[in-house]
Amino acid sequence: MVAHVHEGAGETRDYAIRLKRCTTDSGNLKVLLVAAEWDAIRLKRRGRNLSISESLCATLALIVTMFHDSYWLHDKEDLETAAKTVRETGDYFRSTLMKKTDRYWFNF
Repeated sequence: MVAHVHEGAGETRDYAIRLKRCTTDSGNLKVLLVAAEWDAIRLKRRGRNLSISESLCATLALIVTMFHDSYWLHDKEDLETAAKTVRETGDYFRSTLMKKTDRYWFNF
């Protein structure tokens, strides 16, 4: 996920070049890629293709990806999309962890 969002892995060569420029355009593109990753996690979760553990791990991977290089969060052109993605990711992580008891997480 980090390679996809920050280096354009799996995308066209044009995307990879745009991401390396470190301009407003690359920030806008990263906002869109992070939002797309979050949408993919949500769609898989709704389709029941992800267990709760897989969903939490995918969400944590997205949070680590956002943390890895956060200059795109300061981009003012698509601030709403960036803020919405960060907020929804945090809300999901918090609400999922809060719904389960310690017995659920540590029942080996």
